Amino acid sequence: MTTNDRSRARSRTRYAAATTALALGLTTAWTAVAGSGAASGEESATGDGPIRYRTIPTQVFDVPGTGRIAVGAPSLKRVMIQRQDAATGAWAEPEVLHQEPGIECGALNGRTSGGGVALLLECDSNWSEDQAPAESVALVSQDLDTWARQTLPGEAYLSPGISPSGEHAVWLAGGHGDVVRWSAGTGFAPLQSTTYDYDSGDPTAVVADDGTVTVLGAEPAADRPRRCVIGVHGLDPDGAVTTDAVDPAPGHRLGCTELRMVGLSSTRVEGVFWSPADTFVIGRDDETSPWRLVQVAPSHAPGLVEHGFRPSTMHTVFSWARNGPMVAIGSPDGQRLKAQLYDAEAQVWGPPGVVYDHGSPDCRWAGTTGGALRPVHQLVMSCGPSGHTRALLSHDSVSWVSVPLRGKPLAVGRGGTPVAAPQARRTTVVSPSGVVRLPVGAPGRCEVVFPTGPDEVVRLHAGRGDRGWPSRLQAHDGERWRTIDRVRMPARGRCAEVDALMGEEPTEFQFRNGQRWVFVRVVRRGERWHAVRGNGY
Repeated sequence: MTTNDRSRARSRTRYAAATTALALGLTTAWTAVAGSGAASGEESATGDGPIRYRTIPTQVFDVPGTGRIAVGAPSLKRVMIQRQDAATGAWAEPEVLHQEPGIECGALNGRTSGGGVALLLECDSNWSEDQAPAESVALVSQDLDTWARQTLPGEAYLSPGISPSGEHAVWLAGGHGDVVRWSAGTGFAPLQSTTYDYDSGDPTAVVADDGTVTVLGAEPAADRPRRCVIGVHGLDPDGAVTTDAVDPAPGHRLGCTELRMVGLSSTRVEGVFWSPADTFVIGRDDETSPWRLVQVAPSHAPGLVEHGFRPSTMHTVFSWARNGPMVAIGSPDGQRLKAQLYDAEAQVWGPPGVVYDHGSPDCRWAGTTGGALRPVHQLVMSCGPSGHTRALLSHDSVSWVSVPLRGKPLAVGRGGTPVAAPQARRTTVVSPSGVVRLPVGAPGRCEVVFPTGPDEVVRLHAGRGDRGWPSRLQAHDGERWRTIDRVRMPARGRCAEVDALMGEEPTEFQFRNGQRWVFVRVVRRGERWHAVRGNGY
């Protein structure tokens, strides 16, 4: 794997781990503190929480029975730590956790257990998101006050493992399947090799209370090289190695490329592609039992009715929201959309049911549909000879509402909720609490609405002389719209269309004509809403 491949894998692993944990209800070892710091790198106005840092976003690590710490960095030069008082809940003043002359640290991974916490600081002499770090630092603590640390050899950027007792920890470093171990009795050991040796995707390492390390990663099956299995490579405290394999998708062909393994504990490991629908779990009953497939990927679970990629169909897509189970939705004829609910406990799909019937077989998915964790389900399709767009929304995976968009984008509030689907005279707002239809809309070609609550919106409106450019942010007082802010728009030409930048939360609107592109975001400052213009051309 090249350096650039590794850097891309680092970004994919972080995204997939967060997305999958939320979508499947998995617990993680850390919690990211919401929000970003100020331009200086930190922001102290966090209420009762720890300081929020910007260079390395603050993460809170909870060690049951021992306490909580918050780790982050205001700059590449120093990493800070705060400790929470268990009695009062107050956070102490930050202290320097790690600082080394000539070394920059730009990312953080960690795992906790009941016995302590193991961290990996991604560091280098000239740290860059685009390069795999070569001076990363391993840290481990059992009491959250005293720390053992060591610079790891070679490239190291994957999360560490820690045993349930906290007596042992492990970091992947160096070459394929190489590890650095730590034990409370002997400290850090030299780099050691397991029998894992495959150059694709990301393996993970876990460690048991007896010090046995297991590296799990994708590799070709020994008897069928074109089939991917999960290699299980053990290394006991005396240096003896073992090798085994688990089939993660019985009856299905699974590729090894892009597969990332994420250690959850000494007995549970996730296999992650891009989507929670493709995520599976390898586990064992205890630290001496063999590894096996304990949670099948939903896309391979029994009962799934798949609509393939054919001109007459709408292929099956997967959608997941924080309220309700995962949904598989598609259409056999481009007219009737059928949805299935996933039973995660039984690991089976329920029977398909029609959630929308367009009346004619001329609907297709519009752009990228599904594939992201949101508070509510958001799917967009185009229907009819003219290809008008239509949103299909649900707050609970069971009840669905269809809204014609007619060229207007969906607007997503901060944190992904609520979602507003605008029309000329009315707006549908969907949030985890339900569906609300408001008797206000955005009639102009480039006018849009933005949700400020489960039953409230503001709109960007073009007044007289604005040539269709929505320069006025307006709120509705129950009787009429009133302007609460203004944003500078082009002085020449007319606004021709509006779109939204994909994946941005809250939504960033994109207004344009043949010559100009203008980006606008609606933000809240204190008790007031403002329209803020970004870079455009």
